[in-house]
Amino acid sequence: MSASSSSSSSSSFFSSSSATSSRPATSSTTTTSSSSSSSSSSSSAPSPASADPEDPFTLYGPPVAGQPWIIPNASQITPLPSGQPGFGCLVSPLLPVGSALYDWIDVKTASDACPQGFFCPYFNLSNPDTVPVACPATVECALQRLYGNLCLPQGRYEPIPCRGGFYCPDYRTITPCPEGYFCPTGTSTPRPCQFLSSCPAGTTVEAHFGLLACMAAVDALFAALLVASRLAELRRWNQPWTLLLPAVIRPWFPIPPRAPSPFGAMATGTTTLMTPAPPTPPPAGEEGPDSHELQRGKAPVAIAVTPVVAETSVLVAGFRRGFDGIDNLTMNFEFSDLGLTLPSGKTVLKGVNGQVKAGTMTAIMGPSGAGKTTFMSVLMGKVKRTGGELKINGGVRENIEYAARVRLPSTWTDDQINDHIDNVLASLNLKSVAHSQIGDELTRGISGGQRKRVNIGLELAAVPLAIFLDEPTSGLDATAALDVAQNLRAIARLGLTVVSVIHQPRVEIFETFDEVLMIAPGGRTAYMGPVASAKPYFEALGFAFAAASNPADVLMDILMGKGVARAANGGAVAATAAAADGAGGSGEYGSASAPPPHLMGPDEIVAQWERRGLATVAELRKATDGRRAAVEATAGAALFLHAGGQPSVSQQPRVSFDGDGDGGSGGSDAASQTPTEHVAGPAQAAAAATAGGPLVESLKRISNLRGASFWRQVLLAHNRSVLQQQRFMGAFWLELFVALFAGFVMGIASTGGENYKGVLNGPMAILSAAATDWNVGLFGLLIGIAVALAAAPPAVKVFGEEKAVYFREAASGHSRLAYYLGKTFSSMYRIVLASGHFAAVFYVLARPTLPVGMQFALIFLNFFVVYGVSIITSMLVQRSDAPLLAVIVGLVLAVFCGYGPSMDATTSVLFGISGNRWAAEAQFGLWVDYYADVYDIQFSASVYGYVLHQTTRNVLALVALGVVYRIVGFVLMVSLNRAQQR
Repeated sequence: MSASSSSSSSSSFFSSSSATSSRPATSSTTTTSSSSSSSSSSSSAPSPASADPEDPFTLYGPPVAGQPWIIPNASQITPLPSGQPGFGCLVSPLLPVGSALYDWIDVKTASDACPQGFFCPYFNLSNPDTVPVACPATVECALQRLYGNLCLPQGRYEPIPCRGGFYCPDYRTITPCPEGYFCPTGTSTPRPCQFLSSCPAGTTVEAHFGLLACMAAVDALFAALLVASRLAELRRWNQPWTLLLPAVIRPWFPIPPRAPSPFGAMATGTTTLMTPAPPTPPPAGEEGPDSHELQRGKAPVAIAVTPVVAETSVLVAGFRRGFDGIDNLTMNFEFSDLGLTLPSGKTVLKGVNGQVKAGTMTAIMGPSGAGKTTFMSVLMGKVKRTGGELKINGGVRENIEYAARVRLPSTWTDDQINDHIDNVLASLNLKSVAHSQIGDELTRGISGGQRKRVNIGLELAAVPLAIFLDEPTSGLDATAALDVAQNLRAIARLGLTVVSVIHQPRVEIFETFDEVLMIAPGGRTAYMGPVASAKPYFEALGFAFAAASNPADVLMDILMGKGVARAANGGAVAATAAAADGAGGSGEYGSASAPPPHLMGPDEIVAQWERRGLATVAELRKATDGRRAAVEATAGAALFLHAGGQPSVSQQPRVSFDGDGDGGSGGSDAASQTPTEHVAGPAQAAAAATAGGPLVESLKRISNLRGASFWRQVLLAHNRSVLQQQRFMGAFWLELFVALFAGFVMGIASTGGENYKGVLNGPMAILSAAATDWNVGLFGLLIGIAVALAAAPPAVKVFGEEKAVYFREAASGHSRLAYYLGKTFSSMYRIVLASGHFAAVFYVLARPTLPVGMQFALIFLNFFVVYGVSIITSMLVQRSDAPLLAVIVGLVLAVFCGYGPSMDATTSVLFGISGNRWAAEAQFGLWVDYYADVYDIQFSASVYGYVLHQTTRNVLALVALGVVYRIVGFVLMVSLNRAQQR
């Protein structure tokens, strides 16, 4: 049988049907019989032009995307010699230079010689001379293959993969890919394009714009909602809409007049209270020298109540509601022989005695290292004492609102909470900055004094019984410090117990305190009593106070052993107590007119206090108690409180009534701490500790009502974090831009068409072009690097930017897990949007063959894992170092994805913990899976150690890594810096 006859009997005019149908119709593109093909050829086939008649594949022109590829049948071309395979190669058509790819004896069906996805138009199953062969390549074809491009067949019987942009329903038919479908190389059935894709006829890889359009719509909607929200907020708080404009153009627009403030006018003025005046001194000799220093009298004197006291009165209703209508709740502290010895054996507190009463503001003073903060920590229950006895009874608006909603009773309505928040802001003179950013060391916000008052407001929002502060005036100028002190004094007049460590206060600030505890070096009591009695007490010990001096400064000098002796005539002599300790003391108070032979040092002052200090101060206190009672009575009538009814403890304090100081953790932050032990009061401590009582039961009941539920706290933490992100939209838009730009860079790095060419399957491998499977593998590496660069810096800010906030809220009783979950959930929006912008641009430019949903999912999960790694990094290092270190860690993990070091070449654990390893493997497998009919995708995957068809495993691994990293981050958050969380 001749080659010509066999060819004419088996092949016909090869063309495709019209490409205008909406669905592929393979039945309309069929081969015809030899008789019909001859007539068809003579009537419809175009005449050969200048093409080489020995090259049937270009006889009527090369293939063009979207147009039928016309190939003549065997009867229209020069017959070839017969008798063996190998004839028809372009380099020598009449010589059998081609190498048969299959043994004819092994060819049973057409698919044995021309598998699915290949095009062999002149193969005839009944003619062994037509078996597929590999012809020597022309110089042009050899160069094309070196560059990774497939050539047209180099001979009549050389097979080729079905060209991109066409599909081959069988081995003899090739048809243009119809509109609405895409056909990668080796396609036997067109693949439908996704919604919002551009797929004209002859499309090789679809251009999908759906995700990009979705992200654009989300951005527009998000921007519109943001503007609407900000406008509503500005209208609510009577701020001009021009604040939405950039600062550089804001002056061009007139500012509309403002309506009255929603806070309304606050009461101001001065209230005159009648209180006992200092008395005239008693006759000489009738009183001891210690009481001679205190003046007593009966004449009334007017005392001004500052406007801040009147403003604080607006808190009355909220505090009453916070105690469920109970008016006899107070918190008094009484401590005797209080001590603390560290495990190392060092004693930091020893023999501290005294009491702190409700309705007073008590200062704790002493030189550096004396143990002031330690004492307050013991008093609050943050540090377990080792000795002695302790008895206890019992941003701006957004931050205060958050504290209120987390810690107030769950029975409060939104209106009641909002009213209370407004009152707290008004009482602290914060209404003018209610919607201002608090700021930090990098971002300018409210002033230092306002920031201190915000810290106080965070605790007042919880309606506490006691507030503890550690140097609330430090770092403030004199005016701001005095303002804070006056606020605290006014708060104390509501019946709260206010305790504060104070360091070198100006005289006006010192005089705002009612009581002062002076701690000598070594954590020992040097004085505990009224502020007004401190000077007379130490003058009675022989120390001089210059007329123009600040008593607080003089007292600090005395505690440091640098006091000045008081001369007999009331002046000062040039003597100090620097070396007095160890020299022995008089053991008694000397006469005021005859100072002791030497000044007491700190040790002797402590000894003197332990011998007679309490008794002496009790005498000195009698004069001040009457005066204070009159102030409280009159101020209480003006505000709301009488001798009893005061506010409650912070959120859900852990209460024990054994008075042994072994209560659980709890309390609040440096601005306010709730003690962990509560007893009815100094007068009722013993009875309450053993038998309980109405006050104890009230505290228990109120404590159980305090605080939001766990999931409510999660929601509140989530909402606050979202609001914080809204406040810093510049950083948010920058993050989206960085993600968008990273996707753009990855996209333009691609060829824009088919990025994968592998080694052809089976014997066809000899016809392969240079493989470009590295291109897809490289994308896995580059995407991981880009995600690390785009996601790591903003990810460290999720928790790294507000460690201080977390410490404060953890100490206040906020659920750590609820806080962590709320913040984590709020970060998911950023991850979704950032990964969406990255994937949208990348998918348009790179045109991967995997579905857009899977591409987005893999990039999203890669972002998800990088965020988890960065959260761990932010927990371990300082805020300033976290972004750089997180990027470095992310880059290192991204490299271990199989493209650099193959996963077959090493068993490094870094492959297992690298999210990019799982994402790159899944992406590689999905990308090359479309070419399984013509390329050896298993071989391509083996180069990098990838396992194909494991998408589900890879996705689950990414989810698991992201979750595990966040669990580790949570463990680190609660484990590190534990002292600051108590």
